[in-house]
Amino acid sequence: MKVSVRISILAALAALILISSATIITISYIMGSKSVNNLSDNLLNMVSESVVESTIDYLDPAAKSMDIGWKLINSRLINKIDVTPGPDDQNYQPTILMVDKITQHYEKSTLDKYQLSQEDLKKLLFDKIIKMTQIADYFSDLLDTYEQILMMDYGDDKKDSMTVKKMPDKTVSTKYVFRFRHKGQYIAIIAWNHKTEAYYSDKEEEHFRNSIQLSKKADDPTQKPWFKGAKQNFYSAVKKGKNPDVFWTLPYIFPSDHRPGISCALPIAKKNGKEMDYVINADLGINAMSKYLETLTISPNSNVFIIDEKENLLAHAETSEEGDHDGEGGGHGEKGDHGDEHNMSSKKTPKHDDPDDSKESGHGHEITLTPLKEHKLYATAFEVSKAISAKLVEGKMIKKFTFSYNDTPYIGAFSTFPKGSYLNWMIGIVIPEDDFLGSVKTNTYISLAVSLATLFLSLFIGIYFASRISKPLLTLVNEADKIRSFQLDDSVPMKTNFTDLKRLGDAFQNMKSGLRSFKKYVSSDLVGYLIQSGQEAILGGEKKTLSVYFSDIADFTSISEKLAPEKLVRDLGEYLGEMSNIISVNDGTIDKYIGDAIMAFWGAPQECADHAYLACKSAIENQQKLELLRKTKWKNENKPLFKARIGVNTGDLIVGNIGSDSRMDYTVIGDTVNLASRLEGINKYYNTEIMCSES
Repeated sequence: MKVSVRISILAALAALILISSATIITISYIMGSKSVNNLSDNLLNMVSESVVESTIDYLDPAAKSMDIGWKLINSRLINKIDVTPGPDDQNYQPTILMVDKITQHYEKSTLDKYQLSQEDLKKLLFDKIIKMTQIADYFSDLLDTYEQILMMDYGDDKKDSMTVKKMPDKTVSTKYVFRFRHKGQYIAIIAWNHKTEAYYSDKEEEHFRNSIQLSKKADDPTQKPWFKGAKQNFYSAVKKGKNPDVFWTLPYIFPSDHRPGISCALPIAKKNGKEMDYVINADLGINAMSKYLETLTISPNSNVFIIDEKENLLAHAETSEEGDHDGEGGGHGEKGDHGDEHNMSSKKTPKHDDPDDSKESGHGHEITLTPLKEHKLYATAFEVSKAISAKLVEGKMIKKFTFSYNDTPYIGAFSTFPKGSYLNWMIGIVIPEDDFLGSVKTNTYISLAVSLATLFLSLFIGIYFASRISKPLLTLVNEADKIRSFQLDDSVPMKTNFTDLKRLGDAFQNMKSGLRSFKKYVSSDLVGYLIQSGQEAILGGEKKTLSVYFSDIADFTSISEKLAPEKLVRDLGEYLGEMSNIISVNDGTIDKYIGDAIMAFWGAPQECADHAYLACKSAIENQQKLELLRKTKWKNENKPLFKARIGVNTGDLIVGNIGSDSRMDYTVIGDTVNLASRLEGINKYYNTEIMCSES
């Protein structure tokens, strides 16, 4: 039994809704008691995986930057400049100007103290800074590209260092520390290149100012954990005959910013590959991880946090009112400008002379990461998790557990970062149990009511959408009928919001467009005949009596040699178009264009009793049209005045699909065709324009 699409859609939709609703209601009733556990398991795993993925994505640019830097340095695309250019070298004028600006910001008393003139200082700084220009530019590009990278460092065994750093006003400054033996003592020159001039005179941030110190009091890169770790990695890799890996430090507080972060360093080898030349390092702030955790809404009172291998609290999002923690400084504190204070503790300590010491904030307090024990809720959950630590597998969430804190039941879970992530950290999730269980019964009743309401509402919606689907389908059927009759010019736009139907309608229009284009290559009569007959083009031909037409442009070779290719193609296209239009109007079939020649025939694929008359008529009209074009349009536009020679012959020939199974032409062959071509050719011997055979 055949039915319409509309009725089929309604019947199928009604049956589907009835079956689905009955299934949903039954399953909801049976599985209601299990849904809470499955939901919490999936949600905890999903959040854990999301935190791992986001944290790795956040830190990964540092490792990639180190890898790219290593490749660029080893390919010598960036490197220290081995040869010191003269100060008059015009290629290094930017560096000369930068050194001039830097030296202007040293106090005269400081220069006098160390018996240095400004010219001596310029020479010392220029010789060092110019060697690091390419590396400094690469560091600046990384800071502009990655928001999480706060600083980039360079350090070598000579205790020379360079730091490219994001400043509080979002500009980028470069700090150089160079050591020299001068006047019998080792000194360290601290040189800042600030884009913001005010930093040179900032009394509150004296470590942003240019200065000269005794070498032993200045910042020493070789004592930094990132330098030591990278150096150890280098020589360990050399022994194994491998390339050194990047080295990640443990989280710590950056001394110049007082922000928590982590460093990623890579050693660079000398040309011999056996000795380390220097170390490059990226410092990443981790405060943004807390901001990300705050966006994870598991439940109204959920808590998500990250701790390191030393059980320090690195980042956390706390939405519950139970998240109290004790200890001096509170660990959480009031959130500062960078949102980092909730990851740090502060305790009073004597102020240190060196503002770059890794433990000093510069404000008389030792800044450290917050121990997990200062947050009682998190610490309680962690202690419970230790009792089931045997079930903790790297990169996997342990089975969730329950515990009580302040007489409130909680659900907790911990997971570690995967082995390949280079992070020995853990993710903790703590959620009040009521956040999951409180709405279970309510949701069960609501799901029953919604299922019933959906059943009736869907029936009405189904009627509406069935109509919306069937109407465009009817339009497509009409379009298909037009294509079958080869009516390609008019198009009815199909209005529908269904993408599949819209794509199908577009496909129909594209097919019509393609067929219109196809008409330009193959006779439209032939294409229309094949479509209407439903026949497939196969090799074969038949003997028929037809009229064949050949035309050629006189002296075309000499004309073409005088014209540019582009102009020749345009002018020839105009000529062929005018001639072909007349042939088509007279029911002729354009067989092919052979350069400037036209081959056409009459009487196939559509029968034509007066084919000989129409072929001769086309020849005469073409010559008349050419005469008009030569006297008017072509003459006025200074175009070639094409003259054509035409040959027409009528006789028996073979017409059909000639070629191979994969490609064929609908054409004519035989002596009649050859004679028509020769008739066209002998026009030049008789100085005529049209030559027809007697037949």
